[in-house]
Amino acid sequence: MSKLTLASYGINEAEFNRQVREGIKRGKESEKRKPRAVAVKHENERTFVELATDWSFSFDPRVFSELKNASEKDLEQVKIWGQGYTLEWTNLDAHIGIGAIMLKLIGEKYLASELNRQRTQSKRAAL
Repeated sequence: MSKLTLASYGINEAEFNRQVREGIKRGKESEKRKPRAVAVKHENERTFVELATDWSFSFDPRVFSELKNASEKDLEQVKIWGQGYTLEWTNLDAHIGIGAIMLKLIGEKYLASELNRQRTQSKRAAL
C-alpha cells in the first residue's frame, strides 16, 4: 500500500498549513458566539446558567420531559458536560443542550429572526 501525501490530495504543505490556521481562527471566532456554559447551579426550583459570553439566565428544568418528575435533590446535581454546550444530570441520565434550553425559553420564531438580523449585520459590515 502506498503512503498518502498531501500532494496525492492536490495540496501542498504551505496551503495545508494556511487552511489549518484558517480553521483554528474560525473555530476561535465561533467559540465566542456559541452559547457555552461556564457555571451552573440549581436552587429553589430554578437552574441558573452563566454563559462564556457573560450572559446568564435561569429556567425551570421541569419543562423538559427528561426532568419533569425529578426531585429537587436530583436537580441540584446538575453540572456542565463536555466543553459547556450541554448540561448533565448524571443521576437522572439526562443531558440537555444549552441551545435547546435557550430555544425553549426564547422561542423559535424570535430566535430565528434575531439570528437572521445578526447575519445581515455581519454581511453588511464585511462589505
